[in-house]
Amino acid sequence: SSATHWELFTEAGSGKLSAYVPGATPDHVRSNIDICDGQWHFLAFIDEPARLRLFIDGKQVAEQKITTKNVTGTPGGFAIGQLVEGTLGCDGLIDDVRISRGVRKIAVPTEPLPADDATFGLWHFDSLKEQRFEDHSKLKNSIGMTEPKPIVPEGPSSPDKLDCEPADPRLKVRLIDRSPDDAYMAVKCDSEGRLFVGGREGVFVFERKSDGSFAPKQELYRFPPDSIIMGLEYRGNDLYVLTSSALYRLPGARIERKNIKPERLLWGLPVDLHVSFHCLAWGPEGDLYLNHGDPLLNYGDFSRPDHWGHWTLYSGRDGLERRTYTGVGAVLRVSPDGSNPRVVATGLRGPVGLTFDKHWNLFTNDNDHESMPDRYGHGRLLHVVPGIDFGWPRGWAASLSPERSDLVEPMALLGRSVPVGLAYYDEPYLPAEYRENLIMARWERRAIVRYTYKKRGASFEAQEHPFLNGSGTARPTGVTVGPDGRIYATIHYLAGNVWSPKCVSDLVVIERADGNEETKYEPYDVTKATAKKLVDELSKASFQCRNDAHLEVLRRIEAAPCAENDVMNDKQRRDEFFRLVNTACFELDKADPAQPHLTMLFGQLMPHPASKNQLAAKLDVESRFPTIAARHFGKIVDGLELDDAPPDVQCGFLQMIANSPQVPVCGEPFLPFARCDDTYLRHLSRRILSQNSDLWAIDTATRKRKIDYEIEPKDERERVAAINIIGTRLTVPPNDYYPPPSLPIEYAHGNATFKLQYADEKHPIDLRKLGRVGSFTTAELWNHRERTKEQEQLFQLLLKALNDPAEPVQTQAAYYLGLLRDPRSEPVLEKWRSDRQARLFRGMPARPVTSAWAVGPFIDLKPGFATAHPPEQGVIDLNAAYPMFFKRLGWQVIKTDAGLHFALAPSVAKSSSHYLHFAVHANVRGPAALELSGLTAVKVWQRGRALGEFHNPKAETIFVPLDLQPGTNDLLIRIAATGGEKPGIALRSRQDVQIALPEKLDASLLADRLKSAGAEVDPAFFRVDWSKEYVAGKCRKRPQAIRRSELCPLSRDHGRRIGRRCAEPGRREKALHRAACRRGHCVAE
Repeated sequence: SSATHWELFTEAGSGKLSAYVPGATPDHVRSNIDICDGQWHFLAFIDEPARLRLFIDGKQVAEQKITTKNVTGTPGGFAIGQLVEGTLGCDGLIDDVRISRGVRKIAVPTEPLPADDATFGLWHFDSLKEQRFEDHSKLKNSIGMTEPKPIVPEGPSSPDKLDCEPADPRLKVRLIDRSPDDAYMAVKCDSEGRLFVGGREGVFVFERKSDGSFAPKQELYRFPPDSIIMGLEYRGNDLYVLTSSALYRLPGARIERKNIKPERLLWGLPVDLHVSFHCLAWGPEGDLYLNHGDPLLNYGDFSRPDHWGHWTLYSGRDGLERRTYTGVGAVLRVSPDGSNPRVVATGLRGPVGLTFDKHWNLFTNDNDHESMPDRYGHGRLLHVVPGIDFGWPRGWAASLSPERSDLVEPMALLGRSVPVGLAYYDEPYLPAEYRENLIMARWERRAIVRYTYKKRGASFEAQEHPFLNGSGTARPTGVTVGPDGRIYATIHYLAGNVWSPKCVSDLVVIERADGNEETKYEPYDVTKATAKKLVDELSKASFQCRNDAHLEVLRRIEAAPCAENDVMNDKQRRDEFFRLVNTACFELDKADPAQPHLTMLFGQLMPHPASKNQLAAKLDVESRFPTIAARHFGKIVDGLELDDAPPDVQCGFLQMIANSPQVPVCGEPFLPFARCDDTYLRHLSRRILSQNSDLWAIDTATRKRKIDYEIEPKDERERVAAINIIGTRLTVPPNDYYPPPSLPIEYAHGNATFKLQYADEKHPIDLRKLGRVGSFTTAELWNHRERTKEQEQLFQLLLKALNDPAEPVQTQAAYYLGLLRDPRSEPVLEKWRSDRQARLFRGMPARPVTSAWAVGPFIDLKPGFATAHPPEQGVIDLNAAYPMFFKRLGWQVIKTDAGLHFALAPSVAKSSSHYLHFAVHANVRGPAALELSGLTAVKVWQRGRALGEFHNPKAETIFVPLDLQPGTNDLLIRIAATGGEKPGIALRSRQDVQIALPEKLDASLLADRLKSAGAEVDPAFFRVDWSKEYVAGKCRKRPQAIRRSELCPLSRDHGRRIGRRCAEPGRREKALHRAACRRGHCVAE
């Protein structure tokens, strides 16, 4: 949908009138009035650049101050009473709909709404002709009746059947349980085959029977309302639960069923249910990984996207261990007791899934930012390495911003997407093509998909394949792999996005259709297995079996005894595992699937570097398992030639350095990575070089920084690398940064909640009373604090780089300077942008505009060029005659002279304005520019949207960027005239476009069209001189016998949702009044 559309609707469940404007911050205005009460209501919505207002029955009921985002609108469909797609129809009654430009006085009408000059859409739904409703505005956009698509109920189509089926006929899906209101989400299977499920508030267990079926669910614990449980894991007999607000441990809940009490392990994150804490995964070293999105995601004006959230993470209920966090969405890592929280990766907007593969590569996903599809219009599948930043909100993917070198490339861009649960499959149960696949639920597509992936430099690229297809409102949400090789999933039945799911949900299993059990799974209690049994399990073909044993070995090494007959002390237990693991390692065949597990466990158990080196050499760890090498062998592997190593090995080395601040860093080994083509290596090395304080310290002997020797630029790539290092140091605060107490940080948007109810507290806790919580931008911080000498020096280096001979260097420097918004650099930056645009546009073919509709001169009164004249105040009407003192101004066609310049009508006033109007027809969307010469000031509108005001005192060439849309692009140019102007106009575009004059729809032209279309017209129509009947844009007579045979598109950004005036009692639909307008002053009634 267009980033500049707006929507008027009622809130689901409450009937409260609300409006949504994604091009503004905040993006909602909400009333507290329920209008779904079975009564008629008069509704009005006023959309202004600085505020939004709602009216019910003539009274203002809500007002929201806003800032307008710098986003581009795109054309779309238009509908009243249903979505453009034909769904979510209206079950109430609508009488009149009017859309107007400007602000009207709101009063309850006593008669049908009238049309006037400010109206650009008016429909009365009292009579229907030829299945169409007439538009009584000048645009004459009649609305046709369509058969709405059936409204799919939010529930399964059958009480005992599923609304989904596998894409592979060799597989089948089977229902385990259906809940009417628990909204199943997370799902996890233990080594004995039990299924644990997290819902909206409850945590449940399904005991596995001997025949493989499941007993009815049992509720283990119920968390506070709308806790949203997407993360479940177990360790020993403890169950770990991640709600949207906190990480909990339920001691003994894997086997106990009564008197379960939660222990809060980690908390402090503000809550937006869609982008707060989500998923869990145990790491190979025994730590727990979890992810969260950016709950403060709406901060900033997004003209230069950039913001940092700030809050404190607390470990334990008492919060004695605290970690300051500054950043956005992230992947975190904590010890099993919730202590020692560390940041693994950053730059995420709304991740949900989280999983490791058999080589301990970590993966997550990220939801798109639907209100800005032109910038963040793709979901992302991501490979997580320690120290990486995925760019939000500054960017989204390297391939989407080729002019920048500071972004990384995702494994896959998913298009408009809501990726949720994520799991790894490497089991012998399903057919061979499913081995080493990522399995992911795609909520928006009503599907579960699988991804095959392969190495791409230091990361991976992925290919999507269908796996499970849903229908109706069945939306897969959670997914996991059991040790039996089956895939378990949860499914919501929802028609669309909601704040918190209150819906029917299913728990299902995807399994082989033939019932073949070639690799039958033998359940066992992992906590009671012998040490030898656990080590033997590491060689199983099933990754889930291997991983269960691996994590239990780690738990026993670190934890107190669990089994009743376990009388060994910690040292004895560790020694026993060391003997078993050591023997297995040195007798191991390289093809044995136990190798990565034993290698990692050996690294945990073995304290002696010499033995580690011996094993690393035997198993070729650094090349076969770079992630393991980074964690346990990177510090001591000798003879590793980084220049000749594969990219993933190089990445493992950089990961080790990024997470080991105690390791001395010199610049020289990192610079080849900082200037290479691999986005991961480039990014990691840049962050290491920018954040290592030793490299930036001044040498007392030479009075130079150590890094100065390394970043003295030689070639273009090195200069780009240097700018990235400098820009990162200036604009990216450490994730434990504490902003100056004098810097105001705030977050006023309604999507985030700071007063939270935790499961182990009687009363809510307000995070704002415990510490500073809020957001700030880089510019706010930069222009607030007193800058150091180093920062000033680096700032001057960025300024100097704007004059670099290489454009990539200039572009990257300009990007970082733009984030700072320093008053000293802004004028320089504006000139650089203007010059760069001119260079880019001059490289495009030029097409002169040789004719245009013109009207003027209009006298500019005291406001001067700010005076708004009729042509820019409403729909362009080429038949209009505008009063200007003692005469009327009408549109006339003017042509250029031999020098391709227009001659404007003279004016007696010192300050006046002319308007030129023409159209550009494009086949596809693409960039273009208007080249304007001989002018000192202009304003430009494209398809009714203001592109800006451009001043050029020296009357040099002005370039105005255009985003051409497929079809007709109406252009309106206002020219400031002081006398003697002879403007020249050209269009620059790389695509083949046509420049044309819009037709003036007079009576003869209309008659020809009506006759050619075979329309029946009363002969009396042709006997009327409509030019005389048309005065000042108002028609005194109305042709009664004309039926409009064409529907012209509105020259505006169109809406995407629907609306209604009233509803039947008891019904609550998120569907109100559909309307659309240009962002600016407008009214919908």
